[in-house]
Amino acid sequence: MNGVRCCRQSLGRSLTFRQSVKQAMEMTRTFRCKNPVCETQTWKLRHELDLARLSVRRLQMTIAYAFDYKKS
Repeated sequence: MNGVRCCRQSLGRSLTFRQSVKQAMEMTRTFRCKNPVCETQTWKLRHELDLARLSVRRLQMTIAYAFDYKKS
């Protein structure tokens, strides 16, 4: 999927899916709202993202443990 082209930049350069995700993550990392409502929504989304990442880590650990258990 690394060579799949999915998005176009304004300069005409095409991006891979992975590059577009990295670009979006960088934009959200540095984005600051000037509106209190926007700031609240951004905080809520970041909180939900943190919880989702925690769930992914737990699932990865559960899967890794299950595979290690089956090997022994």
